[in-house]
Amino acid sequence: MAGQVGLAGSVKVGNGVMMGGQVGIADHVQVGDGVALLAKSGLMDNAPAKTQWAGYPARTRIQWLRIEAALNELPDALKFLRQLERRLEELEKSLKPKSE
Repeated sequence: MAGQVGLAGSVKVGNGVMMGGQVGIADHVQVGDGVALLAKSGLMDNAPAKTQWAGYPARTRIQWLRIEAALNELPDALKFLRQLERRLEELEKSLKPKSE
């Protein structure tokens, strides 16, 4: 257990659990044997044995890594979406029948 770890009431922690700094665990959560909680994780649900968790709220390490990777692409994706919206509006305007 590293520094600034906080465990709420009735938390059950298994054997060989590793907790990075500033990890927080909500009340009534069970942490299985051999679980790894990466730094600054906020565990809100039970963690099965031999799993790795990261982020807030904590997700499996693999899911957290995918989310972090997608966040890096978000600005470009939003820019592309706005361009598509403008093109769609222009297309819809060009397809409207002209009033006589």
